[in-house]
Amino acid sequence: MLFSFIALILVNNYLSKNSELYQLEERIDYLFIGDSHISLGVNDRLIPSSKNISSLAEPYYFTYQKLKFFLKQQQPKTIFLGFSYANLSDNNDKFLFGSASTFFPDNYFFILNSLEKVKIIFWNRGKLLELFNKVHHSLYCHINNINQQNNHLYDGYNNTFIETKALPKRITARVSELFYENGSLRDFSKQNIKYFFKIIELCQKSDIKLFLLSTPLSKLYYNNVPTIYKRKFNEISSKSKISHINLIKYLDQNSLFLYDGDHLNKNGAEILSKKLIKELKNKY
Repeated sequence: MLFSFIALILVNNYLSKNSELYQLEERIDYLFIGDSHISLGVNDRLIPSSKNISSLAEPYYFTYQKLKFFLKQQQPKTIFLGFSYANLSDNNDKFLFGSASTFFPDNYFFILNSLEKVKIIFWNRGKLLELFNKVHHSLYCHINNINQQNNHLYDGYNNTFIETKALPKRITARVSELFYENGSLRDFSKQNIKYFFKIIELCQKSDIKLFLLSTPLSKLYYNNVPTIYKRKFNEISSKSKISHINLIKYLDQNSLFLYDGDHLNKNGAEILSKKLIKELKNKY
């Protein structure tokens, strides 16, 4: 298996430069990055010269690696980074070195440098066979240009939910999942906070304007977010010294959200995207 991983590493440069699944095909002025809040909330088809390269549940570690890779292809004028209370929770860490650690690495593996590849292998040292099989499948798809959604580095705008509304029981379950573990408050994610600031540093070094973008949350969801997370959120936003488009309270109709109250449905995303168009025309 070790030799197999070495072989995979050797094809890295070829795939990252030649796979059609790793290319941004059009000129981009506005780039939207982040997790499901951006993927479900920002319809880049409505926003001229924009591209949404977010991915569902994506921790900032992978957002950073992906952004670093795509900036070698082209540099947009402005980047919008999704930023919400959930990004601060160590629930994100399960996608790095926890129960869901093999969810992302298969596609990202080929854009990582050697040190980061070793890190991924170390994080998955107890799941090497599963990791190898997923990376090997990704390699096969890239070589053969099999254009499956999960072979890309991003989901992009991905919202087909129409007739949904925020439901109290689902909101309670969502808040419990994100901010609590066994009845106790979850810790903040050191990894996510670290790479949040690395994304800022990368944009500054690349001389690209960066904005934080907080998408709307339902009123009940917002009210149930632990106070300590709200304080940390404000503290980090202030510490970043990055302009913050905070639209958390912009929409309050339950009919514009998914059941969990944490994400917009398709109608909510359309309203938010049109709001962003106005923001771009007036300010950016």
